[in-house]
Amino acid sequence: MAGTTGIVLINLGSPASPSVRDVRTYLAQFLSDPFVIDLPAAMRWLLLHGIILRFRPKKSAHAYQSIWTDRGSPLVFHTADLADAVQRRFGKEAVVRYAMRYGSPSVHSVCESLRKEGISRIHFVPLYPQFAGATTATVMGDVFRAVMSDAWRPLFPSFEPPFYDAEGFVELWASRVKRLSRDTHVLFSFHGLPVRQIHRSGDSRCMQEGCCEREAPTHCYRAQCMHSARAVAVAAGLDKENWSVAFQSRLGRDEWLSPSTEDRIRVLAAQNRSLAIVPLSFVADCLETLEELAIRGEEVYREVGGNGEFRLVPSLNADEDWADFLYKKLKKGLKEAE
Repeated sequence: MAGTTGIVLINLGSPASPSVRDVRTYLAQFLSDPFVIDLPAAMRWLLLHGIILRFRPKKSAHAYQSIWTDRGSPLVFHTADLADAVQRRFGKEAVVRYAMRYGSPSVHSVCESLRKEGISRIHFVPLYPQFAGATTATVMGDVFRAVMSDAWRPLFPSFEPPFYDAEGFVELWASRVKRLSRDTHVLFSFHGLPVRQIHRSGDSRCMQEGCCEREAPTHCYRAQCMHSARAVAVAAGLDKENWSVAFQSRLGRDEWLSPSTEDRIRVLAAQNRSLAIVPLSFVADCLETLEELAIRGEEVYREVGGNGEFRLVPSLNADEDWADFLYKKLKKGLKEAE
């Protein structure tokens, strides 16, 4: 296969099983990453081993058990199915694989497999629409660690840029939003980040009023999230009062991006609005969508007294139009890079 291009789709990852032991192993790898918990090493170790790994694995295992299927982790099998769908479209033009930043299959193992097949040009695709240090940047670091050995020389790695504003990506989500009832409030939910990480990646105007209304800086996660939400809302023809943005999955007591998704659910439930949550930062359904949003989100909605329709709009997963978008985008980018 010498001369063939390899394409590696990379997502976050998952524990090997929903057992407490496997969840603890996964969390230890995930939360040891300095891109994820960006504290000094000693503080991160104390937080992780003194608090998080003592109490969180059991709770997280229960959450994983609620979404686990006969095929295993939804995130993993949706990503595997997507890789297969993109491979069918490329045929013999490229070899398409998938990897996980944490868990299995690892970036290192997939790269090694491609090396043994004689592939020296690999294009890596972080499956994160918006850029963040805790997602895209840590994937890039993992890739470079995997391919720094002499065995990889010469290697020609390249990376797919964030696609939060790609017209085809926006239209994928807009087409799904258009299927909703016009009186439904659409809540665009993004994975949250500590505010300090936003300040570090933005410019001097970061987090000032209106700063995210301007063009999205290359590395400003919040601005890119706001841009994605506005673009989808406009493409779907939503009225301004019928959509909003929130951030989920807070960890710890530090200040995170706001408003929180749970707080917005409470407000909308109190208004008895029918609610559809659109997980714009997740391209595959996973713990954060299926358990945090669909299960716990509805529990909060009903607890407050919401009597309307509550629904999670499924993510892109391995849908045909999503695979078509990726294929066309990757094919164009690879041709331009030749």
